[in-house]
Amino acid sequence: MKPTAALRFIFISLFFLLVISNVSYSQNRFGILAGAGISKEGNSLFSTSFKPAFELDGSYNIDFKNYMDFRIILGYKLRGYQDDITNLSTGATDIRKAYYHLITFGPDLIFPVYQKNNKIYLIAGLRGNYMVSYSFTTDYEIDYGALLDKLQLEANAGIGWSLNSGIFIEGVISGNCLNKGNKSKEPDLRAYDFYFGLATGYTF
Repeated sequence: MKPTAALRFIFISLFFLLVISNVSYSQNRFGILAGAGISKEGNSLFSTSFKPAFELDGSYNIDFKNYMDFRIILGYKLRGYQDDITNLSTGATDIRKAYYHLITFGPDLIFPVYQKNNKIYLIAGLRGNYMVSYSFTTDYEIDYGALLDKLQLEANAGIGWSLNSGIFIEGVISGNCLNKGNKSKEPDLRAYDFYFGLATGYTF
């Protein structure tokens, strides 16, 4: 994801936030949410499997009565993968784990499908993720993390259940919209992230 595209995405998100938050018949609230699940990377160099993942976010919510709702998310994500690697010196198989630390920002559109004493809704959103750092439990022959773009675009979808008290639960799946491999460093690398998880939170 090119830096200019990432900045454009952020500015557009902020523009919609300012416009929508000033629309009449809306209620603006802040929220917090924490999620856990499993993530993996699919790439063209080696096979991987899922490992635990985590995220912690804050949100600014614009709720419309009986209409589509909107929120902006800002937070932290831990993503990664694991795979089996043969130790050439011993012949043993080691489990190699990768960790990506990401700052995430972006909008969600929320579509209520049932509203009475509680609300059931569908979610569709985009995230601009910035990779702050990465680490691996087993050394690579190359600096694999340096072959990845720091700025990445992610799409997510899910379903949620919200109580009148402000407590909610959501199930989400997400994945990179664009190739996360840095083409300027490795033209043939194709890499994408996948995530499945549950989140719970509270809106004030």
